[in-house]
Amino acid sequence: MEVKELFQDGLTWKATIKEVLWFRDEWNKDTVVVYEVKGDGKRLPFHDFYIAVYKNRPEEYVYGVGRFPIEALEDAEREWDRLIKEHGCYGYGEGECTNPFREAIEALEKMEKSKEEGNNNMLLNY
Repeated sequence: MEVKELFQDGLTWKATIKEVLWFRDEWNKDTVVVYEVKGDGKRLPFHDFYIAVYKNRPEEYVYGVGRFPIEALEDAEREWDRLIKEHGCYGYGEGECTNPFREAIEALEKMEKSKEEGNNNMLLNY
């Protein structure tokens, strides 16, 4: 396999990264964010995608990637569970682990259900 530094050949592309979903845990103030990575529509060699990030003042860590926001959250949920199984809970006692991505998925499902039922009041979704 050949590896080539593309930047030197001028083969670079532009993408826009936009925050599309944001979930905050009121207990510990950490946040799950979903970003959309969108090409400029010209030469980007891959389709648009989403990344699910765990934001822990001030760092952000990517845990999941997907074609849709829910896929990125589900990928991140699996990765978080894998890391807990492998390394245990960080700073928590046994049995007290939570998965912020699972909580974000539940909040998103609740928001979608509320929309389907005709509730457009965003405060009801939190």
